[in-house]
Amino acid sequence: MQTLIKPTIGRIVLVRLAGINTIPPGSHQEHHPEIQPFPAMINFVHSDELINVAGFSQHGTPFSLNGVYLVPAGNDLPVEGNYAYWMPYQTKQAEAHAAAEAQPEEAATTSDAPTSTTAPEEVDSRTPL
Repeated sequence: MQTLIKPTIGRIVLVRLAGINTIPPGSHQEHHPEIQPFPAMINFVHSDELINVAGFSQHGTPFSLNGVYLVPAGNDLPVEGNYAYWMPYQTKQAEAHAAAEAQPEEAATTSDAPTSTTAPEEVDSRTPL
């Protein structure tokens, strides 16, 4: 399921740099736990799929990249090139939020909460309580 997560300045993404911490073609992350993505912060948004980031390598060395492809949530990751992608928990939160937004009218019409048909008692503000 593809869920749109709008990139905004200050959000954290995971980054893969070509030839440094990319997963070999035809392989998966679970087969290479030693090859971890780098954390980076979005510092400029060109579009929903193109961002600038600043982050840190596994040694704490800072880096910055301009015009990085941001893989939409739910899409397959590229096998080469520099790219950024959302963390799994961000993707799950976005999917849960999208599912909740798709059901508000249904939830409102099937509510089991009792409805009151009587007006609340009026209180005379001049009378002491």
